[in-house]
Amino acid sequence: LIINNIEFDHADIFPDIEAIKKQFQYLLRIVPSKGTVIFPSQDQSIQDVLSRGCWAKKITTGEKKSWYAQLLKSDGSEFECYFQGEKRAVLHWQLIGHHNIQNALAAIAAADSIGVSMSDIEKAFATFENVKRRLEIRGCVNNITVYDDFAHHPTAIATTIAGLRARIGDEKMIVIAQLGSNSMRSGAHADTLGPAFHEADEVHVLKPDDNSWDVVSVLKPLRNKVFVHDSVSDIVNIVSKNAMKNSHVLVMSNKGFDGLHDQLLKKLTINR
Repeated sequence: LIINNIEFDHADIFPDIEAIKKQFQYLLRIVPSKGTVIFPSQDQSIQDVLSRGCWAKKITTGEKKSWYAQLLKSDGSEFECYFQGEKRAVLHWQLIGHHNIQNALAAIAAADSIGVSMSDIEKAFATFENVKRRLEIRGCVNNITVYDDFAHHPTAIATTIAGLRARIGDEKMIVIAQLGSNSMRSGAHADTLGPAFHEADEVHVLKPDDNSWDVVSVLKPLRNKVFVHDSVSDIVNIVSKNAMKNSHVLVMSNKGFDGLHDQLLKKLTINR
């Protein structure tokens, strides 16, 4: 069993983080003593759940006494993998970002625990193809790259932006977001949503259909680099003008966004 993280979400289902922890507690109860639980050592919520009862073998990631990574490239696309101070593998793959490195360490630990060789693990990473809607490049027009990502939780938004920033350096990053999950509408992420965008140069947000929450107030920490729009066409028109050569446009939504990606790519082609 791999547990990546435990944090509050799905406020329409769970009243608080404790309710989510309880579900993981139930999950751990069905892992037999001959099983294995793999998790990042720094996640305090996971540590709390494990303290309530875990009879399986525990393997941690992210600390020197277990599995950890040393970056060869700042974006995470190349890294060395260590176990208890010993270098075990050198990985080259398509993915970027600290969050994906953490996922990779868990996968490596799991594979190693069942006897997969490090050479096979290295080959698997080198040929691994990422899933759609995770920093998926939808197109590139005149050196302006448009990405699609499913991120809609503050943590996912922040880590995805940080990963792209590590790859592109100082090049302009324009983020377009469609917000409005049940957790956001409930106010559960009011304190963390704005700061999640801080590494972007511009943030363009589609105003939610309902008036159940004030997106403008929630994003106030971003000050003059956030723009809230009434329609997708407004976003397309403005971003197509603001995006210059070598800009990166990151579109984030867990919905279809009314085909914004294709509209934007078409508009960029016309404008150039």
